[in-house]
Amino acid sequence: MSEHGNEKITIVVPCYNVENYLARCIDSLLAQTYKNIEIVMVEDCSTDGTKDIVREYELKYKNVKAIYNKENGGLGHARNVAIRSTNTKYVAFIDSDDWVEPNFAEELYKTIAKNKADMAVCDIYVCGDNPSSGFRVKMYDPKPNRFGLINVGLAASSCNKLFKIEILRDMEYPENTINEDIPVTLAAMYKYKTAYTDKTYYTYYQRPGSIQNGQITKKRLDVFKAVSLLKKNMGPDIDKQTWEAIVWYQIIQLLLSVLPKARGVIYRRGLIKDFSNRAKSQGIDIINNPRLNEFKGSSIGNRLYIGGLIISLKYRIFLVTSLLMSVLNLYQRNRHRLVPFVKALRLLLNNPADFLSSLKARLFPKYVIKKNISLDDLLIKAKIQSKLPMNNMVSVVVPNYNYERFLIQRLYSILSQKSRIGEILILDDSSTDNSVELARKIKDSIGEYVPIRLINNTKNQGTFKQWEKGFIKSKYEYVWIAEADDFCNDKFLENTLKPMIGDNDVILSYVDTAFISADGLFMGSIKPHIDYQMSGHWDSNYINDGIDEIKNYSYLNNTISNVSSVVFRKTSNIDYSELFKDARDYRQAGDWVFYVNYMVYGKVAYTDRSLNYYRQHGNNVSSTTKANDHLEEILRIYDMFNKKLNLSKEHKDAQKKRIEFVKKAWNI
Repeated sequence: MSEHGNEKITIVVPCYNVENYLARCIDSLLAQTYKNIEIVMVEDCSTDGTKDIVREYELKYKNVKAIYNKENGGLGHARNVAIRSTNTKYVAFIDSDDWVEPNFAEELYKTIAKNKADMAVCDIYVCGDNPSSGFRVKMYDPKPNRFGLINVGLAASSCNKLFKIEILRDMEYPENTINEDIPVTLAAMYKYKTAYTDKTYYTYYQRPGSIQNGQITKKRLDVFKAVSLLKKNMGPDIDKQTWEAIVWYQIIQLLLSVLPKARGVIYRRGLIKDFSNRAKSQGIDIINNPRLNEFKGSSIGNRLYIGGLIISLKYRIFLVTSLLMSVLNLYQRNRHRLVPFVKALRLLLNNPADFLSSLKARLFPKYVIKKNISLDDLLIKAKIQSKLPMNNMVSVVVPNYNYERFLIQRLYSILSQKSRIGEILILDDSSTDNSVELARKIKDSIGEYVPIRLINNTKNQGTFKQWEKGFIKSKYEYVWIAEADDFCNDKFLENTLKPMIGDNDVILSYVDTAFISADGLFMGSIKPHIDYQMSGHWDSNYINDGIDEIKNYSYLNNTISNVSSVVFRKTSNIDYSELFKDARDYRQAGDWVFYVNYMVYGKVAYTDRSLNYYRQHGNNVSSTTKANDHLEEILRIYDMFNKKLNLSKEHKDAQKKRIEFVKKAWNI
């Protein structure tokens, strides 16, 4: 299987009061594609039915063995016992309420072998009972060197790693303590060669009542003991950068994220005092930590809150520290009510002109969508469309997934155009609502006057597969991807086509986009969010060379906010399958990659009029993006642009500056 052969791997599963989760964990290990494994379950004197489940698996499977502790020893003890009981070359650890992908062991083993490393690390997917709350944790920042692997919030976890067992023999896990991973895992990554795979094979389940989610007690301060042991295991010459990362993630995050959850102002005051005393006794300077002060400056709220914490800790007024944490808790419980006010305040401070525009939209509401549009209204518009001149016709592609409630409005905005519609392609991506049935009714109603095709996917294929299909299936030179939940002004095509008809080198033409609410309330231009450099580039109409557009603007951020705002020229010299292959590599920012790759083929035209309307209704892909994944994609895109376009040092400096801005804005 590799140059080292098919070495046996031991996977250790400490088990304590997990009767509701254990089977899921063990079943994921039994399903491993790497077959030469033994599963060691350490039953730690559970008081529920866990022991019976352990015994059942032990009797049923030959590669499962169990160790039954005579008294509860905790995770550290369980891991030490398991390590001593096996003689395999490799060992991995899985918490009994978590689970892994079928190729977890195989891929980590390959990663070690390929890199001739001592241990391997993969990414973690964190989830709870609410499926929509899950997120991926990248296990390096910003690149997988020794510091980058330690400079991550979950770096200390033993559970997303595969170790050569020999590197653990000299560093036993501390027993009768929590945070037992810290002295071993971080020291191992610091002292030994660690390989990284950019894949997510481990799922960390945050269950109610677990150690990390239970009541906050003085036991949480065991982290100081763990960090002290870590320092001993790492040796005396820890570099400053690594030490600051350890203090930030293992100590300061306890202060910022854990202690505020302790119940009761007075009880919490005692924990804070003990925390402060332990930090002082170990020479850990919380108040002057550079990362804490950098975090303090990331927003107005942080300046007030972190500033208050620093002052109260400095003068040892721990009751004030505890009260500040209570205020934080109160804010977090009620922040959904404060979000509109906070957004308005931030907008006023950062962009007064946009604030005034938004305020005007609120005070003098303007609805851009006609109320109660019916099939009869579509028929009237289709009849008018059929009489327009048959020149410069457009293929309109309408990708749809569960937008039944917006579909008639969208078709009305398309049929209202002053330019002739050559065809409409409704591409339904296996919707689970009544979109398909409604689309058939629309087709039956207007098909006599405007050619309309309905293409249904039997399986959901995703955004870029639909866009690609639209380009392949369309008949005409001009292609407009009009997303089913968006809307537009009746002069949209007239304005986008004008520069394309006048200049055959214009490969795409787009207009300014405005936000609208679900019911069509105009909420202002998206332009301030696009012009990150505040260049004024979008304050007037222009036609620009595509490469120039990229090198001056689009290399830094996505300057086309919404695909519905664009008309593309379809040409024979573009390999669309290759173009969309690039875009599909990115879940959050693939549209940006697509636009830039398209611009390379010619000129770009822009019209400074808000003729396209992007609807904000809570189900847009952008409203559910995960910040860490999105940031990781931006970094990848920058790397791709730099290689393709040979960008200058000034370009790269601007990209670096934007990354810092994004991190602060998204609180990463």
